[in-house]
Formats: sequence, C-alpha cells, structure tokens
Amino acid sequence: MQTGLNGCIGRPRPRASAAAGRAIDPELLLRLEHIIVSHQRLPEWGSPKPPMTPEALLVHYADDLDAKYQMMATILRDDTNPGPLTSKKNVLYQKLYRGTS
Repeated sequence: MQTGLNGCIGRPRPRASAAAGRAIDPELLLRLEHIIVSHQRLPEWGSPKPPMTPEALLVHYADDLDAKYQMMATILRDDTNPGPLTSKKNVLYQKLYRGTS
C-alpha cells in the first residue's frame, strides 16, 4: 500500500519486529514507521517526510523540546559569565537567567 507517509530511513526496526513473528497490524506498523522517519521534521535535519499524523507531530515536538532543554541545561552549567544572566555567546544566541543564588 502506497500512502506517501514514509521514506526509507528508520523502517527496518518496526519491520524486523513484525518479521520476528510479532503480529503487528499493518496500519499500526505504517504509523510507527512514519513516527520514526518524520520525527526530525525537516529535510535539513535528516527527515525524509514531515510529521503527517498527530502522533508523529507530538513525537517531533517532544524530541525538539528535549533537545532545547538539554541546550539550556548545558549553557547554564558551563557559562562563566558573572551575575544572574549568562552570556549570549551560546548555541541559542540568547542570555539565560540562572538566578541570583
């Protein structure tokens, strides 16, 4: 069935589970594959397809939020600028508030 949801990246893992004797509904398999291949959303980030289902969109934003949170945590941990604000010389190009204590 050709739906246009999936590229080829990321497909072996769900397919391997299905081939290993686990009964997976074809629609569920299609949706799982789409979540995997579309989670980065943009071609320049490595995604062959943008999220085209609500579940894929949710996984994309969860992944993006986690990445941005990790960037902020790293900036707050590593920045040596004195005072309550970090320098804006970081991957987010903005000052972050670290607090006064």
